[in-house]
Amino acid sequence: MKDRKRKLIGLITSNPEAAHCRRILKGMFQRCKLYDYDIAVFASMVTACSFYKNYLSGEENIYELINFDILDGVIVDPLLLREGNAPDRLEKHILADLKKKCRKPVIALVEPFGDYPVVNLSQSDDFYWITRHAIDHGCKDIMFLSGPKGHAIAEDRLSGFLRAMQAEGLPVTEDSIYYGDFWYPGGAALADEFLSGKRKLPQAVVSASDHMAIGLVNRLSEGGVKIPEQVMVTGYDATQEAQINPIPVTTFDSNDEYIAMEAVNWLRAMMEPEAEIIPYDVKKLRIHTGLTCPCKMEVSSFIGRFRDSLYYLNRDYGSNGLIGSMDIGALLEGYVSERLSGSRSVEECFLAVYSSTYYIRPFRQYWLCLYPDWLTNEEIRHGFPQEMGIAVYTTPKEHTGFYKPCEEIRFDRRELIPGIGSDDEPTVYYFSSVHFNDRPYGYAVLQCGFDCPVISLVYRNWLRYINNALEMMRIQHSLLNMSMYDKMTGALNRRGMEEISTGMLSAAKPGDILAVTVVDMDRLKYINDVYGHADGDVAITALAGVLREVAFPGEICVRAGGDEFYMIGVGKFTEENLRSRAERMHERLEKRSAELARPYRLSASMGSSLFPAEQARLDSAITAADRAMYEEKVRRHMERKT
Repeated sequence: MKDRKRKLIGLITSNPEAAHCRRILKGMFQRCKLYDYDIAVFASMVTACSFYKNYLSGEENIYELINFDILDGVIVDPLLLREGNAPDRLEKHILADLKKKCRKPVIALVEPFGDYPVVNLSQSDDFYWITRHAIDHGCKDIMFLSGPKGHAIAEDRLSGFLRAMQAEGLPVTEDSIYYGDFWYPGGAALADEFLSGKRKLPQAVVSASDHMAIGLVNRLSEGGVKIPEQVMVTGYDATQEAQINPIPVTTFDSNDEYIAMEAVNWLRAMMEPEAEIIPYDVKKLRIHTGLTCPCKMEVSSFIGRFRDSLYYLNRDYGSNGLIGSMDIGALLEGYVSERLSGSRSVEECFLAVYSSTYYIRPFRQYWLCLYPDWLTNEEIRHGFPQEMGIAVYTTPKEHTGFYKPCEEIRFDRRELIPGIGSDDEPTVYYFSSVHFNDRPYGYAVLQCGFDCPVISLVYRNWLRYINNALEMMRIQHSLLNMSMYDKMTGALNRRGMEEISTGMLSAAKPGDILAVTVVDMDRLKYINDVYGHADGDVAITALAGVLREVAFPGEICVRAGGDEFYMIGVGKFTEENLRSRAERMHERLEKRSAELARPYRLSASMGSSLFPAEQARLDSAITAADRAMYEEKVRRHMERKT
């Protein structure tokens, strides 16, 4: 592996489109650019609580790729690994891997993760000012919609609410605090209590998270409550979901960006104890006003979030600013899925991937890395082989990179990607699983500069198109194999023989010889009649195995029917070659008979023919070889009688 110029920090997270992850990455970018560090992001592209478990399993395979030996430090983001009250199976697995395999510094963000150091900055002041915002609107009867009782983050946010209420001399009773779950159901449950009359509707609800605020607002609206006229609601985290909600929620940026900066500073102190730690400035808490408080809606922020989700049916494809700003509408209307899934060959599929990467610009480099046997392996359901193949590589520059069957470009996957960290400037590598449901095929790597937008809806869906196209290629390959190969013996059938032998003859060089050998098992009828057809199948399969063992390089083995086989090759064959091979076949059959320990002996008769390949007809060569085989069979039969 090429020597890396700078340190590489790994980020283990999930759902990189989430506002929380975007802010974490923004903070890491700022610090790593300053310190000249690279970043490797390992993330499932969907939420940890995704309902489609088979697909989620395929996504989470990316965590098996991590080689801690190549990383200089690790940051883990437990919040997104636990998003939406996801089961703890994944985080337990990652934690066990860290304990077993990682000897580098590890930092957790915001929430505890095992016994690793946790970087968290108090958000109490944020919620002090959020509560003051409600008070400034004239609200005095204010509720706090908290996370779980006793949860460190929930209690920290609650403390800011309590300080603001106390500073204004406003009452806080037991009914002023409702403990939720940071997710949509927590807000919906509180709304149900308001709508049923179990709780009195306050003037304002300060929510500890956007998702609970959304659950509250939507359920109240469905129940006929007018927002903000009857109740003002605020959220926290500035998520896209809050800002494009049917009733946009007034929300606030969290301090995730500064938590990430602090985490990189901690790692720097661990990795390079003598290195300078550069301080950073914390900006004032930022509000994004929606329609859930009396403020005028902040249009610019919401327009940006809406643009992230826009679907243009018709675009100005002549615009110079189009490349690098593709949205989901452009991706869907570009018929990318049809071009990929409609490919007639693997190479055509790889070309479609290569030629469609302009949808994911701007980026520096892109790699599609696949298992060498991704087309045929039916067993792999988890992890990655040590050797991987690069099927597609490209950069935004014209005519750079390649697309070809992945067995041609191999590398040790412990490198993650060849040449990682060798660029002139610090950069980020996004590692994503390539799979169809829970069937893994490999992984994709997108390299970007720190000034580029982070992973988007466009990239996630573009990867899904690739996943589906690879599955189509696998199915096509499987169907082709079924139509060309004999299921019992694995030898080619007659259709397969015609398909492959045509190519062999057309590729023949001057002086090449077409060699055909016909092999017929001796006494198969006797074996079937006396010992049964199951034993007859065992004998036929054993013969096919022996023929593959003694075949010359490039020679094909065909089951022509019943117990008859053809061996066909084009090259520098001689009568001596074929005589020697006949002797090896008889020796191997004797040995195989002994291994099977059946009450009968395996034997076969063989006849061959040789013709100049340039003028040869396969059917004539087979007829001549069949005649020679029959003469051999008669001779062997007469020898047995005498």
